[in-house]
Amino acid sequence: MHTTSAAIGAVQPFIAAVHTAIERAGRPLPTLSSNGPGTLPSDFGNNTGVVIGPALPACSGRDGAGWLSETAVKGDLAGSGNAGRMRSGLLAALLFLANDLFARGLTLRPGDWVSTGASTGIHVLAVGDTVAARFDGKPAITLPVCAAQPAR
Repeated sequence: MHTTSAAIGAVQPFIAAVHTAIERAGRPLPTLSSNGPGTLPSDFGNNTGVVIGPALPACSGRDGAGWLSETAVKGDLAGSGNAGRMRSGLLAALLFLANDLFARGLTLRPGDWVSTGASTGIHVLAVGDTVAARFDGKPAITLPVCAAQPAR
């Protein structure tokens, strides 16, 4: 994998937009979060959905460390961070994904969505909770947590 500044910067033109998002985890292993951060990337069944908010203007070309992210659960701050928490940043994560897919004969296509992970940490939720995610100071995405319903 090439992680030079030039290689990382080369992915920038392929990013159509940056959005606030909430990843919905559906852990096949109930104790996954307590096993430490190394277990999360290895669990390909962890993300069961992504709720995508509006595009964030003026994020292109900015240092990810300046993009503050916050998650509140039941109105209380549950975690905060920034896009710079990721080793080498968001673009390096995207480059890693693109290189990994290429090595396996796959590719990202126009219109594909890439979620870069939980910059505020992992938050345990219960039915009845409300979670709100805010990114770069923009209005929050707010979601109620409800019990699963059988498919009809």
